[in-house]
Amino acid sequence: MHIIEAVVTATDLEAAAGFYRGLLELPVTEHPDGIAIDIGSSRLIVVEGAPFQGVHHLAFGISPHDFEQTAWPVALSQSSACLAYMEMLADIRCSS
Repeated sequence: MHIIEAVVTATDLEAAAGFYRGLLELPVTEHPDGIAIDIGSSRLIVVEGAPFQGVHHLAFGISPHDFEQTAWPVALSQSSACLAYMEMLADIRCSS
């Protein structure tokens, strides 16, 4: 299965944009109703939404070479922004 697009809601779009742009160094495109992040051949859409009670898992296929070329391993292991962002997620919807 190849996921083309996943839609996630978050309570704070500015913080979500900062997480993807600042910590993960991904290109973030702002739209009137949210933000879009291109990750490999997939796109993550983040729109504003109410807090969600539950557990989510969201993963994107990234080659080991591409992953090693990023600052992600160190940034993710040393940042509380990951946990803060995960707490901000409200809902996930996917389309393939």
